[in-house]
Amino acid sequence: MSRLPFLEVADLQKREKDLENLLAHHLPDVLFEDAALQPIFQDQIT
Repeated sequence: MSRLPFLEVADLQKREKDLENLLAHHLPDVLFEDAALQPIFQDQIT
């Protein structure tokens, strides 16, 4: 079994942003591929 490399905080932040971009790009395809889901509305609290 090999050891995992040490990651700096900057590396983790970059990977988190990469994951966010990946999800933002592909999530609509997964959610709406066959049947459209009902839209979700966010109520504004005043």
